[in-house]
Amino acid sequence: MYLKHILVFLFSVWLLLIADDHAIRFDGINDHIIISDHPDLDLTSSYTLEAWIFPESFSWLSGIISKYHTSGSNGYMLRLSQNAPYNGIGFDEQETSNGVLNESQWYHLAAVKDGNSRRLYINGIETNLSGNGLNVNSNSDPLRIASDYAGRFFDGKIDEIRIWSNARSEEEVNTYMDSSLTGSETGLVAYYNFNTGIGDTLFDLSNNEHHGTLIGGPEWVDGITINSILGDINFDEVLNIYDAVQLVSILLDNALANEQQLNACDTNQDGLIDISDVIHLVQWILNLDMSNYSNLQQVIVQQDQNHVVISSSGDIAGFVLTFSDDLKSNEFIELPDGWTHKISGKKLVAFSMDGSSLPLNYNIELKQPSIINKVIASGWNGETQSELVSPHNYAIASYPNPFNNRCIIRYTKPHDGDTILNIFDVNGREVENYILGFQYKGLHEFHWQPNNIGSGVYFISLENDIKVNAIKVVFLK
Repeated sequence: MYLKHILVFLFSVWLLLIADDHAIRFDGINDHIIISDHPDLDLTSSYTLEAWIFPESFSWLSGIISKYHTSGSNGYMLRLSQNAPYNGIGFDEQETSNGVLNESQWYHLAAVKDGNSRRLYINGIETNLSGNGLNVNSNSDPLRIASDYAGRFFDGKIDEIRIWSNARSEEEVNTYMDSSLTGSETGLVAYYNFNTGIGDTLFDLSNNEHHGTLIGGPEWVDGITINSILGDINFDEVLNIYDAVQLVSILLDNALANEQQLNACDTNQDGLIDISDVIHLVQWILNLDMSNYSNLQQVIVQQDQNHVVISSSGDIAGFVLTFSDDLKSNEFIELPDGWTHKISGKKLVAFSMDGSSLPLNYNIELKQPSIINKVIASGWNGETQSELVSPHNYAIASYPNPFNNRCIIRYTKPHDGDTILNIFDVNGREVENYILGFQYKGLHEFHWQPNNIGSGVYFISLENDIKVNAIKVVFLK
């Protein structure tokens, strides 16, 4: 027996020394891991269940860690939620809200039972649980990974499972979630780092030998690697569109992120997470030639009820619109081919996924009227332009700018009234004057073709009895 323990110990050390980071991908049909019942695994009062998961689809009550496989056995379980679309987490019949998980994203879960209370941490951040917790009992069921009662199987990758006989603190969860264990930690019942990478056995690297058997032919794959590579938001060591979508979710506060993910989100390393970080990431994913784009120098948003026009000087790669009211989650925004958008609360984030810039003076129609208070746009080099938009002031834009024959001046009137448009040179002298007369509030357009004036910088002034706004244009003959 003593020799057996020595051999198991040496084998575990060997695995730690030679193994790469691996995980197991489960097909959601019948793949799972079974670990024989043992008194060590009959946890009832205080315990902690930890796992890194990478869901690839969501289904009803899909198991992650479960000792509940026969009717009335009432063992502990960590699984997906019971309400569609099943992208929440269930822990001993208490559940989070839906939407805490996204597809193709690594998440660290730590489910803690401490006497009569339960806590759930996602990426080290405590997440609310609702409902009544299960009265957990000891039973003779095996422990299963990627399977819950009645064959509810998990679809995706699982890595780094740890089962403890004590209630881990928030500090302990955050300190060790990204680190390997020695296997001899106090309270550690079973530890699976999945790094064997081959075979039909999942080895327990604790001192307790609760090894598991792979059932159904699950696939050994690359596992979770915490490396904080900029842009690798989901820790799969590949920069792709899943990272961009996850970055937007974090930007909109729709997804929880740990410290390493926040660092990976800050692609331009300016200490902020904003639309320019999304554009940097898309640029890297597509390996774009920046010489094909012009720098973003100005952005103007004009709005008339449901009608929004975004104008710019330079290429827009993405933008954020902040509205005065919450948008409906099913609000459909028609964007150019190759663009996508996401809505959360008062914010709409839109960005290019194929390297195409927003067309000049792009028109957006909203289903419901909602006033835009602020716009932030990003160019392909990460440069941003920000403007506060007020319904009580004129918004005015001119394009193209510079121009060599004629330009179009678009402006929004906040109320009915007479309007005068003046053109001034750099010395403040009026060179042209247009009395446009009475106009209703809303979006208007004026085509200006200069007469008998030379090339240079000019200021277009739009005025009525309340407000005067001016913009600078460059006329090139």
